[in-house]
Amino acid sequence: RALAAVARARQFAGDWEGAARALERAIVIDSAALAPTAPCYLCRDLAALTDVYFWADSLQSALGAARRYAALRPEWTPAWELVTWAAARLSDTVVARDALRKSTLHSAEPRNPLLEVRVKILLDQYDDIEDRVKLLLESPKREDFLDARWWLLIALRNQGRYRDAQHLLVTGALRGVVPPQAPNVPDDVNEGILALERGDSRASAARFVRGWEEPLRGTLSPGMAARYHAWRGTLAGMAIAAVGDTAALQRMADTVEYW
Repeated sequence: RALAAVARARQFAGDWEGAARALERAIVIDSAALAPTAPCYLCRDLAALTDVYFWADSLQSALGAARRYAALRPEWTPAWELVTWAAARLSDTVVARDALRKSTLHSAEPRNPLLEVRVKILLDQYDDIEDRVKLLLESPKREDFLDARWWLLIALRNQGRYRDAQHLLVTGALRGVVPPQAPNVPDDVNEGILALERGDSRASAARFVRGWEEPLRGTLSPGMAARYHAWRGTLAGMAIAAVGDTAALQRMADTVEYW
């Protein structure tokens, strides 16, 4: 477990190679201690190693680690989910579909339509995404509606369907679909990104700068507050750069670096 802790610390510091090296050492030790009745620390090691490779953009290595996990526990849904994500990010449709099928087969839960939608977005397969999220988009539950709207907005933007995306953002519904049953709350991130992708960089900058200036809601630890300031400032800086205001961009870059 000490090696796993070292790996987490190195991962948080961006030392991907050091994190992977510590986990591989842990894997060797935990492989020798593997027993049917003991906690599967080796499974946790392989899942953590896959995550390190995701963060390092080493997708082929991530797929290799995920496959090692699935070979160890072929009846476990989490292992096949990791294989699915790695394969989808590599645009390997065959492997991704097979892994998703096995993940669903071994899961104790019903099929997860949003998981399938996310995989399809990674694979650039948009043919039936709207049908898959329609029931969730019409749900009276706030969480169902917001999750469906978020992923459908990404799918529409990826296809260049900006008018449909704008309509969904403003009304909460697709054209020809019943009005939303849950409140259609504002979404400043998608509003700003959609404006930027439509070529209206000034509207995007105005939206993201307003978001940057708004006070944070709730009580956050100093570390989490700094994270949000840095992230919202980065979004604002992206749009300011598109406008071409280099002086404002330099100020925002300095602010983000501070946070």
